[in-house]
Amino acid sequence: MSVAAENESSNPWTPEQLTSYLRFQLSQMRAQNRHHAFEDLCRDFARQNILTNILPATGPVAGGGDQGRDFETFHTYLNNTLGPTGHFIGVATEETVVFTCTLQADDIRSKILGDIASICSQGTPVDRVFSFTEVDISTSKRHKLIEKAKKDHQIDLEIFDGTALAEILTHQGNVWIAVQYLNVPTSHIPSQVSGPDWYESEKSRLRGSGSPAHSYGDLVNLRTCMKYARSRAELRLDLEFWIHHASRFLAEAFPEEMRDIASYEIVVARLRGQGDMTAADGLAKGFLDRSLHYSEPARLENAAVLLMYVQGAWLHESTHIGKQWIIDYLHRLLHRVDELIDSATDPGIRCELLDTKATLLCSTDLAAIPGEHPPSGKYLPVPPMPHSRLTDLLHRGEIVLRGDVSLFSADGALRCWLELLEILPQAPLFPVTQLADHISMRAASFVDLQGWGTLTRKLDDRVERQAGFSARAESAWKRARALLDAGRPLAAIPDLELARTNWLTGDNLEKSVVALATTAEAFKSLGLFYAAKHYFLAAGALASSRDIMAPTTPASLLDAAVCDFLAGNWCSFLALLGPGLNSHAEIRGDSENFEHWEDVKIALGCLTYVREISHVIGSPEVNAYMAGSLGFDTSDFAAPTSAELAPERDAATIEQMLHSDLGQPAFADSGPFRTITWKCQGIYWKVRCRNRRLDVLAAERFAAAAQELCTLFSDVDLVLCPSSVMIEISTVPSVAGTVAHAEPRRLKSTAKGEKRWDIKLTRDEGPYAYDYHDAHAELASNIIFVLSELSLISDEKLDEAISAAITRETLSRIMPHIRYDRAASFVGDDSFDGATRQRIHPWGKSGFSEPMICEDLIEVNSPGPGYSDEEAEIRCANRYTTFARMLPYTLARLNQESTFHDAVLRLREAGWRDWHILQALANLVFNYRNRFTEETISQVTPEIAFASEDPTWEIVPPGMVTVESLKESLEFSYAATLRTWGLTPRSPMRPKQFLILLEKRYNYWSADSPHEDPFPFE
Repeated sequence: MSVAAENESSNPWTPEQLTSYLRFQLSQMRAQNRHHAFEDLCRDFARQNILTNILPATGPVAGGGDQGRDFETFHTYLNNTLGPTGHFIGVATEETVVFTCTLQADDIRSKILGDIASICSQGTPVDRVFSFTEVDISTSKRHKLIEKAKKDHQIDLEIFDGTALAEILTHQGNVWIAVQYLNVPTSHIPSQVSGPDWYESEKSRLRGSGSPAHSYGDLVNLRTCMKYARSRAELRLDLEFWIHHASRFLAEAFPEEMRDIASYEIVVARLRGQGDMTAADGLAKGFLDRSLHYSEPARLENAAVLLMYVQGAWLHESTHIGKQWIIDYLHRLLHRVDELIDSATDPGIRCELLDTKATLLCSTDLAAIPGEHPPSGKYLPVPPMPHSRLTDLLHRGEIVLRGDVSLFSADGALRCWLELLEILPQAPLFPVTQLADHISMRAASFVDLQGWGTLTRKLDDRVERQAGFSARAESAWKRARALLDAGRPLAAIPDLELARTNWLTGDNLEKSVVALATTAEAFKSLGLFYAAKHYFLAAGALASSRDIMAPTTPASLLDAAVCDFLAGNWCSFLALLGPGLNSHAEIRGDSENFEHWEDVKIALGCLTYVREISHVIGSPEVNAYMAGSLGFDTSDFAAPTSAELAPERDAATIEQMLHSDLGQPAFADSGPFRTITWKCQGIYWKVRCRNRRLDVLAAERFAAAAQELCTLFSDVDLVLCPSSVMIEISTVPSVAGTVAHAEPRRLKSTAKGEKRWDIKLTRDEGPYAYDYHDAHAELASNIIFVLSELSLISDEKLDEAISAAITRETLSRIMPHIRYDRAASFVGDDSFDGATRQRIHPWGKSGFSEPMICEDLIEVNSPGPGYSDEEAEIRCANRYTTFARMLPYTLARLNQESTFHDAVLRLREAGWRDWHILQALANLVFNYRNRFTEETISQVTPEIAFASEDPTWEIVPPGMVTVESLKESLEFSYAATLRTWGLTPRSPMRPKQFLILLEKRYNYWSADSPHEDPFPFE
């Protein structure tokens, strides 16, 4: 189903992310000198975690009235009256305990020891001191302070620094303290419910309690239960119960912060749990109106998130709040945030406000949706479900995010984040991993914007500095998953590669294997099957390098086999399928239950397809190869759920079906010579070699690298001239244990115009024969040599583009760290069986896998460098002016001829613009008058070529001006037209190749400008 997914714009954080945020907020207390708030926080923390019998100290600090004691215990009888099983057992104590807290950062040692000296110098004797500090204290310094306190004052000292406080505040019983004092955005609080028992216990407690909920802790528990109930259909009837109890906190007697939390949760429960926000419209508007007077970033963030819920409710027709009110409020809140950003002097607060502004700019642009009300039923709400379930449905394609709901200002949000990252070094404790998650969630909306690459690069650098390589990998991984969920595999590949390489650096093998396999899936979905096969096999090789029985190995082999099937390489498919099925049977439990293993079902479905086509081919060699590869007769073997081909179809119909399905012949990898074909970015690739294992591995190695490299150039426009290329691959031995780096050799083009090269690759001579970076460099240099010949941009721009795209770092990222031949070692010489392959012949129509390759890759259809509709119109207008000067007398003569009239009409009907006809006519006339030779044509200057026509010059005979002659003359202008756009071929090309580029990227046939009719026939 197609829906406008609910914008869970601020997903609950993990405990680690919440800890990071709380640590940052504690540092902000120091930056803002909020000593009394810090003292209150520490007192509640102590009551919750250490002692309940605490009284605040009295007397102003400046006057010494608190004697260094910020709060102290009072005498209690609870341990006696409640007995050994009482609630406070182990909390009530016969000791006198004093607590101190400070936001001081400088010379913290002297501060703590000074407080202890003051405490012990007067008042009740003290047994133990708990010291709370915002600044972090190293373990060694802490131990020295404890020893010093014991030695000098005979007391026990315990220290809670900022990091310890932040971590313990994330525990279930402490979250309410964080909410009350540290402005935690409500939507980010992790659910504290551990399961139905906890939930039912809390519900029973409230039902049986004589006293209603009234504290921050009660409110946090209510919020947790409401969230739990709204995401589960079986508990949704409980929502009214929870809303009733939460409504108590709406009373004026409660602090405004508590009223806001209750309002927020009730609104979200109505919308997400009951599917209709109408009953809470007043609460939503009240909350949002109050937020216009707030200055705390966390409270403004809550307003931004709630506004997104309101926008979603409007789209889903689940509120009576009007569209214009929502639009106006967004502008009012943005104005408020801008005011606060302009006046903010603290870098941490400025960072928070910039992130809040970015959140607001990521709101839905309701103004872009026509009408006061959304079209009925157009935007279907997502049914209430846990966010993990929503993510899973998105990944499986069962829910599709709408593409017709745009963000208010994606460019503006991106600029906010870039500004935030510029000042982030001044706020080192700002929770950058949470920011990375925030941005990752919306990656699909930003990936095509200029500046996205700069943003993610700077963001990842900050994440790595704050949290290490693994955190950087996680950040890239989450962006990649968001892009994959949005159907953007090409855009996801760079982040997948970044995640893999950083996980490898962090020695996280399991995640690296997953990243390799996921990258393979991305390549596979693009139709780049050789790159996909390389990554699948590399995943299997990496996993099995540590554990021969690695559970991911069967999937890697089976998925690689399917890539061969889709590429038409059915011999290779069979050769890999056998080891894949054997690995499945040896490693996996319940291996005979095919329904349990999706990869097995798919592979066996492919096998059934191969078996049925083989039956049509009727080749004994094919049947023998199948049996030899799999080790069993396939005639009685098929996947349980696969449908056989209709028996009544004849061979010609099946051949056409095969071509339509795969764009490749069956057993394309058979015959004396192996030919690998695919189409990418307008280039028809053929890679050819002798059908021997070492040569085939080298050819597949080249094909995989070419497909992998094309993704590096997806953002770099080489302006490749549409061409057909033939690469003849052979192998040479290494040179003294290093890659040979043999020079590629240009060969004579074929009769069909295919440009040919002879490329020799270093033979793979074992696992450690040479460095894989060097092997990748050999491949890259040869591929770039070919692409450079096809590129039409200037030498300077080409060098810049290649230097930017191809570096040691990018090569190590785009190509797996396991060389192709090593990854493919699952299939040895015996399994390859080159002799039998050479006796089989491909069956069916040849092709370039066009049905399988992603539309974004098969052609480049984006405007070429320099092109715009306005510029094209200006050029057309200039052409009309120039041709009017060049051809006045010729046109006056030809316009009298009916044959010319007929030719013009026919060309106009064929789609020619008038300037095309004038261009062709000018070429024809110029060549007629000058009759150039190859030697004299090079001497023509622009002054000669574009000279104004003289009445004494010879007029071309009307009989020479035909449809055919004009078409031929126009072809001569294609290269010149390209040169006007700054493009120049480096090698001979056919006019048809130039025309394809002009058609697709320079609007050649439709660009025009207003003009007088140059052919005014009577």
